[in-house]
Amino acid sequence: MTCYVIDTFFRAKNARNSDFCYVLWRNAEDLGVEIFSPSPVFELTMPIITPHWDLTLHPGEESPCMYDIPDYRYCAPLKTAIHTSGLSDVELRPAMVFTVKAHCEAEVCPPSEVRVFEYSTAGVGKAVATLPVKWGASTMGRVAGTTTGAYMGANSAWVVATVRNTWSGELPAVLYDVTQEVTYNSDGHVYQGKTHH
Repeated sequence: MTCYVIDTFFRAKNARNSDFCYVLWRNAEDLGVEIFSPSPVFELTMPIITPHWDLTLHPGEESPCMYDIPDYRYCAPLKTAIHTSGLSDVELRPAMVFTVKAHCEAEVCPPSEVRVFEYSTAGVGKAVATLPVKWGASTMGRVAGTTTGAYMGANSAWVVATVRNTWSGELPAVLYDVTQEVTYNSDGHVYQGKTHH
């Protein structure tokens, strides 16, 4: 059994955090999800880019980390080191597998990648992983692609992930209606001792 707890973070006034997000009154409250598992072995999937984005990526374009008022566009921070409820120095570091879904011209999707960046209260930091997307078969005109599993390491406690269309050919190859999700796979391996702040 897995328990999901939804919590909120409310800003008392409008704020601007560099180029990462622009918060207006309608986006002054964020939702967070905490997940509790009785076992250190688990697998769970979370959406990152939802259909509300209505996201199209032309060659060379990358999904942005920012608020977009009409499309509710945002990069969701993802926890990489999972702690126990009782001991802060005991943690799990599950593999993170990213799935991208899109409509593609002629059902052939262009080369694409998921880029993972460190994240903190200062915003988006340096890139820590670039994961090629391996496209699968089309289902009802929609193609799903996955990355290999990646371990972000002890120094990247939080990350954000983007999708980039890396096509560089002469004819345009576009990703339409892009969505993205992450699957956490924990084999139960426990790390003892504080490894990051």
